[in-house]
Amino acid sequence: QLKSVSRVVLIDDDQDVLDSLDFVVSMGRFRTEKFLNPLEVLNRRWTDKAVCFVTDLAMPHLTGLELFKELKARQIDHPILFLTSRGSVA
Repeated sequence: QLKSVSRVVLIDDDQDVLDSLDFVVSMGRFRTEKFLNPLEVLNRRWTDKAVCFVTDLAMPHLTGLELFKELKARQIDHPILFLTSRGSVA
């Protein structure tokens, strides 16, 4: 499913991490769209099927898992990759 992805949506509350992700993903010739606040992601219409989400798990406004659940509830069925800088996920 990732072969058809042309745009990657990056979500992280840390600007430095967001910029680093943008740099790395852009090297793969993907277009990127960056969001510091996951709530802004939910305000968009995601009709383009060539989208993949890359999100941090721990964010203050909405966790990555909560974002995932909300996207699924809205029948937005794009690939989602989760990232974390924490030593363990419980």
